[in-house]
Amino acid sequence: MFETVTVDEALARGKRTINYPVLVITFGCIFLPFILMPIFDLPGWTAVPGFAAGFLLAWLWWSITITQWRIWAFDNVRNVHELKSALSNKS
Repeated sequence: MFETVTVDEALARGKRTINYPVLVITFGCIFLPFILMPIFDLPGWTAVPGFAAGFLLAWLWWSITITQWRIWAFDNVRNVHELKSALSNKS
């Protein structure tokens, strides 16, 4: 038998597993070149791939985990109609 959770618990889990890692990935990839530039004596233009990689990796993480989370949420939430309503209100 599946463990059932409330809609608020499901939304909180989604925030923890999707939004927070996206922020860490984005800002980590953006600031990592600035940390590595003085250490390895890299030129300033090397920050540009960091920006691109940050957004690309964050988008990739989001697109994979949002689908996994939605499948989990619709399988485990107590009130599917309330979840669907909450998701449509957030968009």
